[in-house]
Amino acid sequence: MTRIYIIRHAEAEGNVYRRAHGQYDSLLTAKAERQVEELRRRFKDVPLDAVYASDLYRPRMTVAPIAEEKGIPLLLDKAFREIQMGRWEDRPWGDVAHYLPESYATWEQTPWDLRIEGGETFQQVAARASAALTRTAEAHEGGWVAVGTHGGVIRSTLCLLMGLPFERISELGWCDNTGVSLLEYEDGRFRVVYFNDNSHLAGTLSTLSGQSWWKTTGHGRDFNMWFLCPEKEGELASADRWGALGEKSGSIPPLSHTWTAEAGRLWQQKKEYAAFSHLGEEAVGFVLLEENERDHAGTIRLMALADEDMWNEGFAEQLLGHAVSVFRKEGRASIRGAAVHGSVLAHFYKRMGFSEQRPGTWEKSILVPKP
Repeated sequence: MTRIYIIRHAEAEGNVYRRAHGQYDSLLTAKAERQVEELRRRFKDVPLDAVYASDLYRPRMTVAPIAEEKGIPLLLDKAFREIQMGRWEDRPWGDVAHYLPESYATWEQTPWDLRIEGGETFQQVAARASAALTRTAEAHEGGWVAVGTHGGVIRSTLCLLMGLPFERISELGWCDNTGVSLLEYEDGRFRVVYFNDNSHLAGTLSTLSGQSWWKTTGHGRDFNMWFLCPEKEGELASADRWGALGEKSGSIPPLSHTWTAEAGRLWQQKKEYAAFSHLGEEAVGFVLLEENERDHAGTIRLMALADEDMWNEGFAEQLLGHAVSVFRKEGRASIRGAAVHGSVLAHFYKRMGFSEQRPGTWEKSILVPKP
């Protein structure tokens, strides 16, 4: 009998920025470091003959410490990659819900029917991943194996291996970040011993325990923000209001000219450099971006939210996600922001893994290392 532990990657950018990251390669979060350490401790006394992972950054960095501690190589297999999300890749979930409502409704209500342009179905993912698991089990007959992979892979593959029709895939729920499932393989068949166990994560280390979008179907429409980058400069007329909110959060000192003028200047460089975020039809946030002319790093000129409480409710992360997405596509190595020491924004930057390079200036690398 071969035993295979299936491990979901630690908390990653897509989980907190609320973006559709299938095969889009992204980084882990600051919380992920602690999740990975607890996962390593969980497997400290578990005998393993091999450790595999999807070749994407988030799963391979989740299980790499396990392989290192065991003194065995980390083996990469593209068959364990997340579902290919085609035209959805790296789009905010709020954008998908707002601009592609019919497709999003399918994702929420009947995901087994989902057909994303340029993407895969859950059935296709289950087929390739289960074939890879069979190859892995037979290559290590009688041994113990760990596999680092993704939430969509786990959900669809377990559905197939448990003999459930895909119409029941939602019954399996979402696996927590670093959640563990155990399979046994014997005589050409898999048996699911347990799935989605996160008992090694205490308190606030669980990602899902701090989020509510997954608890109620459709709740994501109320939480996931969608973004509007104005087509006409006149649509930036409300930027002064956002500037005042940004100054209140501690993002920057007051300007000698209006925020409308500042927004217009940056918007002329690139439309994505001025973005309003919305919940429903209400604009609730604003982010201004610019290129640092000295070293071409990406700079957050202003982040603002309509309500102070929103800074601690997962909305600021979505503004940051827009900035990271724009600058990463441009090939920027890092992202910077100015924040008054002790301010709401300074605390946010620290929580999101930025380091203070000099008083009031915060920076974070956004490069995704390749294997």
